[in-house]
Amino acid sequence: MRSHAFSTARPAASTVIWTSCANTILFGAVLKRHADMAWHLYLIECANGSIYTGIAVNVQARYAKHVDGTGARYTRAHKPVRLLATFIMADRSTACRTEYRVKRLPAHEKRALAQGLRALPDTSSDSHACPQRKRTHHTAQNRQ
Repeated sequence: MRSHAFSTARPAASTVIWTSCANTILFGAVLKRHADMAWHLYLIECANGSIYTGIAVNVQARYAKHVDGTGARYTRAHKPVRLLATFIMADRSTACRTEYRVKRLPAHEKRALAQGLRALPDTSSDSHACPQRKRTHHTAQNRQ
């Protein structure tokens, strides 16, 4: 019989053991899929006056990524100044459809949205869905 060297020390209850795009497992907690977690649409004001729009489950963590330069390519070039607004979405699909619509609004309409002067775009008849991530296989041919 093989013996395995596993640590018997238990991490704190909120310690993230494993995370991926689809799942997050917390020590001592039941597996929570992102589909079961609240998705948010967020608006970030950038240094040049533009408004970046994105979606996330944990907006504060995502905003921190944008600020430290490991977020989206856009916010690496246009430094974030502040988080303007967040909106709770029903699910990931609704968040993606709403993000798609909001990204097409001019900056002044995004500001009105953040101030509560404009409603979120209606996506009930929208057929746009979140894009699937393209999976690539790294082979010697692809690396050249």
